[in-house]
Amino acid sequence: MRFFSPGVLCAGVVAALCLWGCKPSPEEQVIPEAPGISLTVETVSPVDGKLEVPMRISGLSGVNYLSIDKVTEAGTQNIKYYKRVLSEEYVYRYTMLPTDPEEFTFAFFLMGTDGTSSEPVSVKVDNRRGEGEAKYSHLSISNLRVVSRV
Repeated sequence: MRFFSPGVLCAGVVAALCLWGCKPSPEEQVIPEAPGISLTVETVSPVDGKLEVPMRISGLSGVNYLSIDKVTEAGTQNIKYYKRVLSEEYVYRYTMLPTDPEEFTFAFFLMGTDGTSSEPVSVKVDNRRGEGEAKYSHLSISNLRVVSRV
């Protein structure tokens, strides 16, 4: 009584070899880089009412979105930029608002496609000089009368 015919045995050996041969070796496996952010500055000040925060984003292929928290004494505001607008060399641009305090912080972190997040990195904003039109754009002059005494 035979359990295997020569044809079935041969097909089984070929299938096993194919499965074993298709498995990539540890040297061939590419481990994706974990998403991360590195900032080139620790403190920024507005120039003409605008901020620029240059950063390098690593592991962009595994990024879902960039999350930015604006942290002030009044609370935290969050905004997200999805992968389609990001690049490895990214510059976050912000226009100062008249209501922005003299000092606040932006915290940046990446959310990965696998649900994990990167370590947050922060930059401090020094708005004490009040540069730009944003600091004074809410001022207006009204109810003026010209009085002439000749």
